[in-house]
Amino acid sequence: MKIEKIEIKNCRGINELVIDEELVPNKPNIFVAPNGFGKTSFAHAFKNIINHTSEKIDDDDRYNNDENNKASIEIQIDNNGQLENLRVDENNYSNTITRKFNISVITNPSFIKASSKNIGGRFHTKPTGKILINPIVIDKKVNKAEIPVTKSKLQSTFGTNGDKLFDFSVLFTNKLFVSYSITCLSEIQSICDEKTFKKLEEVRSKINEQNLPSSDICLIPELGKLINTNSKYKNLNLILSKFFNISEIKTFSLIWFLVYLCRNFKKKTVEYFEFERYNFYKKKLSSVIESLNSSKYKKASVKELQGELQVVIPEPKYISNGQRDVLLLVSFLYQVQLQLKGQNSILIIDELFDYLDDANLTVAQYYISQLIEDFKVSKRYLFPIILTHLNPAFFRNYVFQKQKVVFLNKEKYRVTPALQKLINVRDNPAIKDNVSQYLFHFNPNNFDFSSDLEKFNDVRSTWGKTGNFKNFLFEEYNKYKNQSSEEFDPLAICALTRVRIEEKVYSRLFEKKEEFLKQHKTGEKLKIALSTGIEIPEIYFLLRIIYDEGMHSSSEKNNTAAIEAKILNPIIKEMIIEAIK
Repeated sequence: MKIEKIEIKNCRGINELVIDEELVPNKPNIFVAPNGFGKTSFAHAFKNIINHTSEKIDDDDRYNNDENNKASIEIQIDNNGQLENLRVDENNYSNTITRKFNISVITNPSFIKASSKNIGGRFHTKPTGKILINPIVIDKKVNKAEIPVTKSKLQSTFGTNGDKLFDFSVLFTNKLFVSYSITCLSEIQSICDEKTFKKLEEVRSKINEQNLPSSDICLIPELGKLINTNSKYKNLNLILSKFFNISEIKTFSLIWFLVYLCRNFKKKTVEYFEFERYNFYKKKLSSVIESLNSSKYKKASVKELQGELQVVIPEPKYISNGQRDVLLLVSFLYQVQLQLKGQNSILIIDELFDYLDDANLTVAQYYISQLIEDFKVSKRYLFPIILTHLNPAFFRNYVFQKQKVVFLNKEKYRVTPALQKLINVRDNPAIKDNVSQYLFHFNPNNFDFSSDLEKFNDVRSTWGKTGNFKNFLFEEYNKYKNQSSEEFDPLAICALTRVRIEEKVYSRLFEKKEEFLKQHKTGEKLKIALSTGIEIPEIYFLLRIIYDEGMHSSSEKNNTAAIEAKILNPIIKEMIIEAIK
């Protein structure tokens, strides 16, 4: 299954948002957009449809606060080549999205509690407030449940060799099995029919005919036939043998035990599985929270209160922001592990850790990776969507192995093919020095290497003559500066920013001019200028994130969308205009 498109209408700051990017399951998706774009509105729209048959939204949360703007979400999925449209809106009580997907939305749960403080006298009070975090409810408490029959009873029921085969007591000590247990129980129930059970009984009978030590019990033909003819059994056999690193005979005994339990004690077996899974994650969560308790004054804790498993977070004033955010994220991810039990799930994380330091951000990504791995193991689909205003290409904040970055703020821009090609071939020895010296850096001398550029298809040879390339850059800049309806080339803006900064600095030099021109790196040029004693505006250094990144774009690493997002930032745009004018 893949998500082909997401469309949201009329929710908070979103009038209409269409994301037509293919999202694949069990792979992090990083949605990048500037502050104020509507990332929280995106999360809010999905949060409003959880446990509802329609989009539940207050009038204040509709786009422009207009009651006529009805909110809706549409998702198009590709299910093995079959396109299916899912929808939920305010008018129709038919939520096909939550029929197909479990949804979880993680946002910052902090809130301000207002109060007043008496500062002397009956009518002299001062309003105050403090930030609080309610306990995070991980899941409902699951009551203790025992295995329906004793180990000795199971072994004797299996027969003569029952005591030599798989040790059922170690089942829920294996993390991989715990992750898989929901799916496992479902698949075990699919082979509980009388016909399949009869074949299992034939194999069990043959195993019991062997009066040998467990290490010498031989693979029998009936088991090989079962594996080769029953795809459901074959799949279970493959997964469980890998989890426990056991032989096919021991794997068979494990599967037989599980089938026997489901056939004879179905309800109690389900309760046993649910409790063991809950207990495993409870212990693990307690250990993780304890390891994250860096504050020695107030500590987070895991408690069972009011029929719920909760993580109690200290008041934010007692812990650092980074520790708070990591504790919250880990708590919510365990909540997702325990609560999202369906085949398909969508997880949305709204800027919960955009302000973490490098170490805590790495911790956060580790736990997200573990969650994804748990879904993979259990053969379920999770679509994690991380909303952020930080561009991973620049900040290098998200470094998942197989992440997909989607830029939501898609303005109109156009990369001139001839400029992209010129950037791609700039290191060709035939043109390298001239392109660097006269086109991508400032040089006051006249030049003509147009005949060299003619050798490269799709590169404008006229740019090899004095003034032509700079005129092209200014044409694109004027579209950008004047907010023209015409599309502009963001790479041209980067190039002109660099050239004009160098030109303005060069014009103020009284010495080291030749050394300045011979240097092929703008940063080094600025250092040369500083060494002469002149002052250089700070924005010339700050804008390196624009001109350096743009001039090293390539077809293999297309970062144009990231560059465009930067130069459209209103403050950065002011800086660029100031540098170029």
